[in-house]
Amino acid sequence: MRQTATRVVNGAMSQPAGVNDLIANAVRRDRQARRDKAIDKVAELIGQIVGVFLRGWFFMLAIGVIHHEWLPKCPTLGYGTATLVIVLISGALAIPSHRKS
Repeated sequence: MRQTATRVVNGAMSQPAGVNDLIANAVRRDRQARRDKAIDKVAELIGQIVGVFLRGWFFMLAIGVIHHEWLPKCPTLGYGTATLVIVLISGALAIPSHRKS
């Protein structure tokens, strides 16, 4: 008959040594998974914010090209205004319609 080693915790016998290691490893993996998920969410948020500012810059350049090449009466937009327009358009497109078809 095979005997397993047990650990003594606070003067009392606890679970076999291998079980405690398995539990500790499971807790570590769970914490690491939570940490990885949090890091992924932060990275996604930073990417979304940078994406908004880049789309605003591209929109500003596109309006400038339209103004210079084809429609001189089309007013140009500054960076702040272009970024605001991008945010408002993105927000308007993200709101679901409540109309029933």
